[in-house]
Amino acid sequence: MPPRSLILPAPCELYTRRRRWLGLSNYWTGQSLFWGGLCAFLIGNSLANPKQTEQGFDLWAGVTAIALCGWAITHLLRVVLIALRRRATSWAAFLAGLVPLNLLGAAGLVGAILGLTLVVNPSAFEKPDAASSLAEYFSEVGFLFALLWVWTGFYLGYCYYRSYREGVEERLRLQTAVKDAELRTLKAQVNPHFLFNSLNTLRSMIPEDMERPREAVTLLAEMLRASLTLGDRATVRLDEEIETVETYLALERLRFEQRLQVRACIDAGLGPLLVPPFVLQTLVENAVKFGVGGRSQGGEVAYAAFLRDGALHLRVTNPGRVRTSSNSTGLGLANARERLAHLFGPATSITLSQEGLDLVVAEAILPAVSALVSHSSP
Repeated sequence: MPPRSLILPAPCELYTRRRRWLGLSNYWTGQSLFWGGLCAFLIGNSLANPKQTEQGFDLWAGVTAIALCGWAITHLLRVVLIALRRRATSWAAFLAGLVPLNLLGAAGLVGAILGLTLVVNPSAFEKPDAASSLAEYFSEVGFLFALLWVWTGFYLGYCYYRSYREGVEERLRLQTAVKDAELRTLKAQVNPHFLFNSLNTLRSMIPEDMERPREAVTLLAEMLRASLTLGDRATVRLDEEIETVETYLALERLRFEQRLQVRACIDAGLGPLLVPPFVLQTLVENAVKFGVGGRSQGGEVAYAAFLRDGALHLRVTNPGRVRTSSNSTGLGLANARERLAHLFGPATSITLSQEGLDLVVAEAILPAVSALVSHSSP
């Protein structure tokens, strides 16, 4: 699974519409601490200066205007900042968009403060010197521009810390899930090595003229061998997975005979691509069980592998209808979805859909990662 950036981009699934506009409790706590601390600093600095202390109402009105307008402007700035993080392709592009954004925010903040001051205290604008007023305006814009950079730094620092913490928690959950899966596997196995050796012993006891029983035991032993050799690996090559599928289907043909028809369509050059072990076999097994097993006339199970939009698609079709079956626990597909998500992230999916009156389609989509590239990477 490729490492994710801790700040860029801002994922859509994380920043929902409600979260973008309302934020979380930690965000509002940070806003209160930042602007409350700034107000406390300005008031303390003014009280220490006798000339500014004499301003009285003007001082408190100005500080209140800065706090209220700063709170509102930076909240809107955060919404735009999330959109900028989502669209930025690099840190250079992100910073290039952040400079005019903070400058515009500073100008808007000064305008909002002046407007609020005009409503509360109109006498503050009775200054005849226009040049000094303009200089004071640009001075305030520069001060608030620097202040917004400080606010942005605190905000991005918090985003980095939160993403880092979530990444650590995700890795811990993955490690826990892997350990649980290993424990479930150990509990489900009844000494598979002993069972494998027993199958070979049983095959040697079957007379050579009984070809079908000997072939069934051989295929069953090969399936067990695959579960022992491939089950401990996180990923296998697609051509190895297809060999397992073909072995399973050969075993099922002995059971269903002419009732089971199989059609395969594997695009050329996909053999080195990596897939979780038994993910395609799980889809095929479900197709045989529910598409052929319950039908007296049998049916055709088709499986295919192809690339589309840079992703690997594993598609299995069978006759029937999608419905909840009392014979199915759903653990196979749920397990496959969980393994895909752990290995390749949220870009993967396994879907089960109805196409036509008598056609069920199961499809797994995962990144096209090649074993050759994986082995050559540092």
